[in-house]
Amino acid sequence: MSAAELRHALGPLCIDGPDGLWVSPGSERALVDVVNVLKAQGAQLHRDVRLSRAALVRVGALQPQSGIIEAQAGVTLSSLEAALQAQGQSLGSLSPAALRLTLGEFLEGPYAGLRSVAGGRLEPLSMALTAVMADGRVVQTHGSPRSATGPDLNALFLGAQSRLGVVTQALVRSVPRADHRELLRVSLPTAQATVDWLLDCLAEGCSVAAARLSVSSGRVQAELELSGLLAAVQRDARHLQRRLEPLGGRPSGTVAEPLAGPECEATWPAVTQALMAGHRLELFRLAQASVVAVGEVVGQSLHAEGPWQQGGELLVAFDAARALGGSP
Repeated sequence: MSAAELRHALGPLCIDGPDGLWVSPGSERALVDVVNVLKAQGAQLHRDVRLSRAALVRVGALQPQSGIIEAQAGVTLSSLEAALQAQGQSLGSLSPAALRLTLGEFLEGPYAGLRSVAGGRLEPLSMALTAVMADGRVVQTHGSPRSATGPDLNALFLGAQSRLGVVTQALVRSVPRADHRELLRVSLPTAQATVDWLLDCLAEGCSVAAARLSVSSGRVQAELELSGLLAAVQRDARHLQRRLEPLGGRPSGTVAEPLAGPECEATWPAVTQALMAGHRLELFRLAQASVVAVGEVVGQSLHAEGPWQQGGELLVAFDAARALGGSP
């Protein structure tokens, strides 16, 4: 069908953009109408029309006891962070590129809605989601305790690039706002010693918001940004310093310049190889399994068109008509 025919079928739900047709629904009901039109016309989201969630920017009231807040998927993480900061809470340590995304982009894209938490683990930022499926159903998942067993329906949507369902809002679990930040500058003799030091400290629960690494005079220069409550930051700094000497590390006065460039998800062996090659790196979302890195390191792209990790069989089961776009 032509763009003119699709525009007519979508009616007031459709807007013309410089790069084609867009829809900007302001509610789940409006998004259901869009999906039904696409199915009836044999059209596809992402291919024939693009989705804007700019009208979905409502942020609910913070639940002070649990730290949970409901937010629609069009709100940017930076604005949500600002709203939480004003109430003594935070989204936690996120990378600069992640903070520029909308909540929906962060949950559905290659970041998969994950943030690092104490112990070097990754956990979803959201504890429950609302999404519109290809058959027009509005699905609301339920927040469950972290110790719960059984299938986690949120995993159907995290990182799925809206192919199984379009996220419209989420219950977000916030954390207490960091009231103290401290920079720790050290040098270590080798790339492997540096990675071992960082992994040991993550396993001990140290909260490292960012790490800037470079190589100078045959040693790795590391600048760590610690953030959190004052007592926790002081404890983490002491532990980091204690673990330095056995690895041949020592304090350093080197100040690292922030790096510009795209972010990617990288493994620790890839970080080690990059440092051995003499590359500068900036690390965010530090966890035992992986990091988000800026610099010359081999990793998986985290830009908007990053790879989608759900299986093709799910697409057939949930969206045979490919109204939500099919496999990217």
